[in-house]
Amino acid sequence: LKQPGSERSGAQGRDIEEDGEGDGAVPKAGVSFLKKKTSVMFDASADEGQHQHNDRRMSTLTVRPIWQPAVGEEIKDMTSKKRKGKSIWQEVPEDGPSLGKTETDPIQSTAGMDRFASHPNNQFNFYCDIVCMLCIGYDMIMVPVAVFQPEETRFLAVLHLFTTVFWTVDFMRHFSRGYYVEGEVVLSFNRIAKRYATTWALPDCAILLSDWAFSIITYSNNSQANQSNVGRLLRLTRNIRSLRLIRGIKTGHLLKIIEDRIQSEALAVLWTTVKLFMCILFINHWSACIWYMIGIHLKGEMPNWVEAYLSEHYSGDAFHYQYLTSFHWALTQFTPASIEVQPLNSYERLFAICLLMFALVTVSTFVSGITSAVMQLRQLHSVRSKQFWMLRRYLFEVGVPTQLAVRINNYCEHAWRVRGRKMQEK
Repeated sequence: LKQPGSERSGAQGRDIEEDGEGDGAVPKAGVSFLKKKTSVMFDASADEGQHQHNDRRMSTLTVRPIWQPAVGEEIKDMTSKKRKGKSIWQEVPEDGPSLGKTETDPIQSTAGMDRFASHPNNQFNFYCDIVCMLCIGYDMIMVPVAVFQPEETRFLAVLHLFTTVFWTVDFMRHFSRGYYVEGEVVLSFNRIAKRYATTWALPDCAILLSDWAFSIITYSNNSQANQSNVGRLLRLTRNIRSLRLIRGIKTGHLLKIIEDRIQSEALAVLWTTVKLFMCILFINHWSACIWYMIGIHLKGEMPNWVEAYLSEHYSGDAFHYQYLTSFHWALTQFTPASIEVQPLNSYERLFAICLLMFALVTVSTFVSGITSAVMQLRQLHSVRSKQFWMLRRYLFEVGVPTQLAVRINNYCEHAWRVRGRKMQEK
């Protein structure tokens, strides 16, 4: 036997025969064994009607489609006489399967652009997903903070430019990143590009255009006569930048990717606790920004909390005091704490009522989730603490010297850590 495209096997087959009486004979077959390990299938059912007068029968060797006879190879009969019959060799189809093909192989065509497609779970995409999470967190913090009109510093300008450049690169990366369909990986460039173009391409493109427009207007050198026009454009682009919050929808998918990389059960429980805590902080942050926006928009029209509580304070015009006061008020709506700031008009009162109703539903859920995660983390460590406490007690009762007991305890701790790194079969 030979493999297509390979040289003739150096080892010739050996014939194996075994005599038998009637139907009780054990069939054997002559097989050419290659050095490369491969699997073949034997069909021991012979045609009894055709060979009913023979004492020997030859079993049929079913060759897989990837094999074909070597050039000049002659097939010898198992008996001393040659028999006429159908060839046991099967034709090799042009598009036949290969040894490396499995049912779980990626869906990938032979187009030239497919070599640019990347697996969704490779290291590069994983690190890019982490940066995506950080950039989304930056947008979730800075976009609502714009209502306070903080001073533009060089650090914030560099961060904004970095996020804009990264989202531009990420926009192009998604045209070549594979995805899963019913458990199979799709690495066809055309299918990847078509899927992204029909889902997130249009929103991402609109957000990128607004980001670059804001950056160009901010860093361009304009004359004093055009400052009013520039100010209007800045306000317009700043409002359009609120679309960046749409990227928060991707947070669930990105968190799932990070969770799939966590192997430690204790770390997974800790990650769940951190997620719930960060979610509470973000909700309070957005509530504080909306609370200040309501007060500042009603300034001069009707009594509001900004004029009543911030204008009279010596630090009322400072950004940090305005934000901290608003954040403190938002926290009091989710906790039993109190603050001197109170709503002074119907709009502020309506927002306070809606926030209280929202907190009534969500806070209990978040607190119970954090409590459950902490209890699960304690249960994971309780087994270890109990076992080592019993070990130390036993060593003390049997009179083991202190120095030796410490060595035994340290070794057991090392063995416990090594055991915890691998999943036990039992």
